[in-house]
Amino acid sequence: MRLFLALLVSAFFVTAAQADVSVVVNRNTQTVTATIDGAVHVWKASTGLKAHWTRPGIYGVQSMDADHYSSLYNNAPMPDSIFFNGNVGFHGTDDVGNLGSPASHGCVRLSRANAKFLFSAVRRNGQRARIQVI
Repeated sequence: MRLFLALLVSAFFVTAAQADVSVVVNRNTQTVTATIDGAVHVWKASTGLKAHWTRPGIYGVQSMDADHYSSLYNNAPMPDSIFFNGNVGFHGTDDVGNLGSPASHGCVRLSRANAKFLFSAVRRNGQRARIQVI
């Protein structure tokens, strides 16, 4: 009985700690709408330029790295990276002046604060999230 109660309590806390995460990247409006535990957050973003467009589709999280540097683009910092399509993912940027317009090589750039918030929510969710690029 004691083991059963311990398992029940631990299952409750594991479930309570996880966040339900769904993210929609809108390339037309250059926004990210993240629904986390029912709360909706809308952020300016920068997706890929025409030559490096961010591919539409529905994805899941492939990997995450809080302190990533690009292996393709001069070791550029990509803080709070959430990869969902090969080398393409969300990450923070200091180039906030370009948020709201295409400016990347395919990744979805967010302000550092919003990238950190999203990264934390996805990590709490056991790296599960539904990501849709439209």
